[in-house]
Amino acid sequence: MTMSTAEPSAPSPSPALSASAGCPAAMPRTRGRSRLLAGTALLLLAGGCGMSTPPAAAPPAAVSSPAPVPSTRTLEPTPAPAPAPALTVAQARRIHEQYRRQLARARAADGAGLQHAEAGLALELSRAQERLRRLRGQPPAPPARVVSTRMIIPRLPSGQPRWFAAEVRYADRDDVVHLIFAESAEGEQVGGWRVVAGSATPADQVLPRLATTGQGEAQAVPAHATGLPVSPSALARAHAASLSSADSDARARRLIAPGPYTSQAAAAVRAERRALAGRWRLRITSRPWGPIYALRTADGGALVWYALREQQIFTAVDSGAPPLEFGRAQAATLAGGRAFSQQAHLISAGWFCAVLPPAGDQRARIVGDWYSALKVNGA
Repeated sequence: MTMSTAEPSAPSPSPALSASAGCPAAMPRTRGRSRLLAGTALLLLAGGCGMSTPPAAAPPAAVSSPAPVPSTRTLEPTPAPAPAPALTVAQARRIHEQYRRQLARARAADGAGLQHAEAGLALELSRAQERLRRLRGQPPAPPARVVSTRMIIPRLPSGQPRWFAAEVRYADRDDVVHLIFAESAEGEQVGGWRVVAGSATPADQVLPRLATTGQGEAQAVPAHATGLPVSPSALARAHAASLSSADSDARARRLIAPGPYTSQAAAAVRAERRALAGRWRLRITSRPWGPIYALRTADGGALVWYALREQQIFTAVDSGAPPLEFGRAQAATLAGGRAFSQQAHLISAGWFCAVLPPAGDQRARIVGDWYSALKVNGA
């Protein structure tokens, strides 16, 4: 059959108490009964120090020297960490070039070393694609020749991890590829940079012009940004709802335009359910996964990248159901020709690129993806 793949902290010091010169100014703050006793001792010590001579009517009393009271230093506020220096275009190009060298070495070594070039779901997708290639008996392919690149470096709030996008066009391909690089403390990339996300947008999909600052920087959009028809994070949830419901979720239909990743994917699911002829049930669960990257467009909208993970569960209605075989290429390869008699699971995941219009009546368009089947199992 054909598958659609779509601990509590220590108490802070109490405020300094006024006393004559040479007396302790403060005591550490404590709790409960200990706090009361410590406060009484402090008052007695402060009273004795405050008298320059004893009263005339009272003979001097022999008293033992009081135990020394620890002084309290004034705590200086911890300075905020300095923001990371802005990345230059030349640095971004070197990071991209080193990524391509790492990728070429990893492909020549059957995927060994990919973790030095990629991370997160991007690494998971590349490893899945390497596995599919080996299962098919195909030789490793070198990275495609680059025709042009554009480095898109956003201005980011202080303290936010740095990232940038490389827009790449390759020879013998008419699509536009975006690679999202993020900085990591690990890895062998320059400064710990790795590819963490990406997408390929077909030539028939129009990409909007990006907004820039006076210094030529792109403008990052927060995941929960307002002022748009829907925030980037809500868009990811709506797309997940569309895939889970075969495009029958009303809110998702209001927010996302029809297309290959919504209505057309749903049509394929409905056709597949008809082919199951009531002998197998298909349940789809899709959910957002990982961080979201977004850039402001010149018209006030946003170009957004988000990831989804999906599980398709096929369950036989009864013991007389015919065996289930996967017909779609990736699922069939992962299944290795195996037929399932009770239940089958297909796990997939991917990154999507979407265009969010400025606030108004227009709907979001999903224009590209990087998607793969990851695993097939069952009984």
